[in-house]
Amino acid sequence: MGIFRKSYSDDWQRQLDVIVAGGKLHPIGSDCDLNPDFPWLETRQVTDYYISNKKWKAKPEQCDAHLVALVQKYAVKDIAVAACAHAISPHVLRALISQEFVRMDLIPYLKIVCAAYHRNSESVSTVEAEKATAFIVAHEKMKHNAGLYLQALFHILRAGIAPGSLIYSHIHTEAIITIPEFAKRLASLKLNNQWRRAYELTEWLPKVLETCQDLPTENLNPIELLDRNFRGWRAWATWRPTLARITLWENFTSPERESLRDLRRFPGSGLVRNHQPAVR
Repeated sequence: MGIFRKSYSDDWQRQLDVIVAGGKLHPIGSDCDLNPDFPWLETRQVTDYYISNKKWKAKPEQCDAHLVALVQKYAVKDIAVAACAHAISPHVLRALISQEFVRMDLIPYLKIVCAAYHRNSESVSTVEAEKATAFIVAHEKMKHNAGLYLQALFHILRAGIAPGSLIYSHIHTEAIITIPEFAKRLASLKLNNQWRRAYELTEWLPKVLETCQDLPTENLNPIELLDRNFRGWRAWATWRPTLARITLWENFTSPERESLRDLRRFPGSGLVRNHQPAVR
């Protein structure tokens, strides 16, 4: 039967279900910001009422245990966190997020981080909440464009992601998945002599070299991630083509590019050597 009587927890769940329209209302909206339609006050009140008549309400450890059990039992975790986080000790809530919810799918997990911050700002730092929000935006708007998505991830990483951060393992995983996709896309553009598009996809890479050299050693570093997962990235980062020339090349039709393919190998063209892009 658990650490409290089943009827009490079921009553809390039934009330919460009614308040959030059966799980249809979420604390973080589709625009990745706080949902103004979410019943923040009412969800807090249903938990406060649940606590108010309990003998253990003045005993923090027992209160934490009961509320954590409520969150664990409720199917929609971001709603449960929004309802209970204010009454859970910060270190307990943070441990719940980092140890149990960390295996959830990316977006639901990040939304839990944001909801926890809004309800209990001592459990999640302002910086973590801001980065989690930026992470959600990047994933939902750029996931299908490896170049843009990787650029957005590295923008987050440049600000520093320490091992203890709630998003450390998630952004690391996303980066090592996306880097090979990015490399594959560049290889395809190079093979098809689409140099202008390749430049547009890589023009942000020099900033990685410029801004990530001195990140703390314990932080996730974009340079190290690229070195381990994309052998030729530094060549692209130092490539400085003549934009007028590669734009002209881009305007050729495929048959015209094929007929001029050997021109890539004239002296001074920037021929690919050690993974160096071919046209300047």
